[in-house]
Amino acid sequence: MSRKFLKTKVQLQSWSERVPPNRLERQAKKKKALIFLLAGILLVCILLYLLVYSSIFRIEKIVISGINEVDNFNAVQLAVQKYTKGFKFGILPKDNIWLINKNQLARFIDENAPVEEVVISKEFRTLEIGGREKLPVLIWQEGEQNYYLDKSGWVMAAVAKGEIKYDLPTINRGTTTAIAVGAQIIDSKSVDFIEGALEELKEGLRGWPIKKIEVKDFANREVNFYTHEGWYIILDIEGDTGKALANLNNFLRQEGVDSKKLHYVDLRIPDKIFYK
Repeated sequence: MSRKFLKTKVQLQSWSERVPPNRLERQAKKKKALIFLLAGILLVCILLYLLVYSSIFRIEKIVISGINEVDNFNAVQLAVQKYTKGFKFGILPKDNIWLINKNQLARFIDENAPVEEVVISKEFRTLEIGGREKLPVLIWQEGEQNYYLDKSGWVMAAVAKGEIKYDLPTINRGTTTAIAVGAQIIDSKSVDFIEGALEELKEGLRGWPIKKIEVKDFANREVNFYTHEGWYIILDIEGDTGKALANLNNFLRQEGVDSKKLHYVDLRIPDKIFYK
């Protein structure tokens, strides 16, 4: 059998007198600290919602400058929309203006739109994008289809022969191979070589302008430059183009050499010329 010991009225009145005063003060401080903590957590949650999840700092306007071509302009807009869609790490909205990483967005646009030198700046609810249109430097030909190539050897776009806007050298493999827009056909080093070689050929072979370029296999470092007469020059990507052209000029100006009867001139080996 259990007993309950009840305090009398006098005992209850004297209870507070028997409790140490500092104990009551500590309890009061704990209650205040708890209230402040809860208020702080609530304030942080409100601020987090306002700064991150509310529509106050959502991107509402995109300003693009330096891009005039409609297709390129639309490509930039599409890239931005793709980058800002959804959530980062599954919880952070990508369309929050203050959570946008400017360097990452600039790199994403550069990789997904025909623009370069992209600069990003942010204002309240406004994303400002500046850049320069990435112009093609070569036209790659596969059968009846043509493609613009940029300076890094990436396929920028397919273009019909009658719609080519730029006066650019045409290059092909001499075979028909499937080409995908956005793929890299040749590396930037090969593009630099072709551009440089064309300049030197234009300067050094004034009487034999180049009409076509053919690359059967970049792994073999062989590039064929076809003249207006139909014969072609074989150059090595790793070779000294200037020296090879000097030898070619000497050869073409030798007595008895008829360039119209040539099939090719191979200049891949230094100080030697092979021809047919």
